[in-house]
Amino acid sequence: MGALFNPDSPLMDGLNQLLDLVLLSLLWLIFSIPIVTMGASTTALYYTVTKVIRYRRGYPAREFWSAFKSNLKQSTLVWLFLLLLAAALSFDRALCGQSEAAIQSFLGYVFGILELLAAAYGLYALAYIARFKQTLRGIFLNSLLLMLINLPWTLLLLVILAAGVFAVWLLPIAIVLVPGICALLAGLVLEHIFGKVMTPEDRQAEEMRNHPERFDDYGRRFAEAEEAEKRTAETKPQIPEERQVFEQTENNDARF
Repeated sequence: MGALFNPDSPLMDGLNQLLDLVLLSLLWLIFSIPIVTMGASTTALYYTVTKVIRYRRGYPAREFWSAFKSNLKQSTLVWLFLLLLAAALSFDRALCGQSEAAIQSFLGYVFGILELLAAAYGLYALAYIARFKQTLRGIFLNSLLLMLINLPWTLLLLVILAAGVFAVWLLPIAIVLVPGICALLAGLVLEHIFGKVMTPEDRQAEEMRNHPERFDDYGRRFAEAEEAEKRTAETKPQIPEERQVFEQTENNDARF
């Protein structure tokens, strides 16, 4: 029984992760109360869940606040654009309500699809800001291309979003946990997509930062290589691939 409640046991680790998700969900909710900052809050949630919950780096509240501040301008501009887009679609749908019944039915499907694509676009754009440093134009363009190129994954993201909304509608108290879970599940999809547009060097460097335990023998192997170079001048030892990649990307300004 004592081992079960050991701080390093899987049970306690899972409980800590759950509490962190609750904390991050509450932070997202609080920082989203001024509707205009909901975009920045969502970007901070995605960043923190991916970095702290998935990769076990940093502290939830500190990382959330840091991501919120650093991405506030871009995320807010993107969010305002999304609000204007949603308002335009709603206005057009209202105008279509004055059309004939057959046309209303057809346009209802059209605007429904456009609204779903707009929601998906928002997910891509706000997560992209959390993931990469890019100009505003680059964020808009790259997010659109990624959404269209990866339509099956985009549909899965919409399913995750819809499931989260339904869960909160069914049980409102779930709002203290659902945002974090949705961000975690969406991150599994989006990180797979974002990885496709990264260079092999950047992916390798992130792998070293996020999973250093996989490179525990890095220092030992490099020391052995340098020792071999001192002992013989005729042959130059092969530097481990991990070291080569690290040297090429150690100044890379990655988000995670």
